[in-house]
Amino acid sequence: GAFMDEVVGSYLGAARTLALADAAASQQEVARAAAEAVAVRAEAELIAVEGSVSEADRFAFYLKWSTYTLFAGITVCIGLLTATMGRADVRRRNLASPLPFAAYNFQLALACLVVTLGAWAWSFGVGALAFHEAVAQISLEGLAWCAASMLAFCLVPLALGYLMGALGASGLVSNAVGNIVGMLVSFLGGAWVPLDLMAPEVLALAHALPGYWYSMACADAVHMAAGSGLGAAVPVLQCIGVLVLFAVALLCVALAAGRARMRTSAAGGNRAAASTVA
Repeated sequence: GAFMDEVVGSYLGAARTLALADAAASQQEVARAAAEAVAVRAEAELIAVEGSVSEADRFAFYLKWSTYTLFAGITVCIGLLTATMGRADVRRRNLASPLPFAAYNFQLALACLVVTLGAWAWSFGVGALAFHEAVAQISLEGLAWCAASMLAFCLVPLALGYLMGALGASGLVSNAVGNIVGMLVSFLGGAWVPLDLMAPEVLALAHALPGYWYSMACADAVHMAAGSGLGAAVPVLQCIGVLVLFAVALLCVALAAGRARMRTSAAGGNRAAASTVA
């Protein structure tokens, strides 16, 4: 019944559009044109995936699927934390307190790291419990590299959230950036669409985002044999290195942006003090 309702609705919608487009057309002409319009069908093709999916692949799929939640959640949390601590009134009180500036920055960085580690431990722990059969089939080395890959990926949204806070972004902006960039990273990382189904142009773009390298690291780690040496982990290490470089690059930009903003009156730094005296 629901399907027939959709078919009838499509036919009536086409007939209404055609009648409005050509007021001089007869009812027979409108009915015939509407029937031809709704008769058009899109060609679909079933793509068979080569090979069977093992339990280890299911766990790797979970790790890839977690990219959006990790990226958006960590970015928003760190962005709100650093933006709150960077408010002009809060910053003035911190600058006037006996707490050394280096100690304050260390404690803020430690708080950001604790939030990131909490998100990483929760996400990986839930996956290990939900896919306990898959975890039992993965070697200890592979499981450790999976955890290391996820941790390295979590450093990227940590740096992006710190950048949002350094720029003084509001909670609405941090939410928008975390969700939009998180969806883009997840899609181009193969979380929602397998990478082997993407066009070469899309794959070339995916190389410029951290989600691709995280997916490749997880795919290599889950199939790592027990007792394999460091040589078998070289592909995973390369992907982790790229993820760390992403995080370092964003962190450098965040530090430069924070230093430049600290000199403005809106940040509560020396310019704010000079404007207050003036």
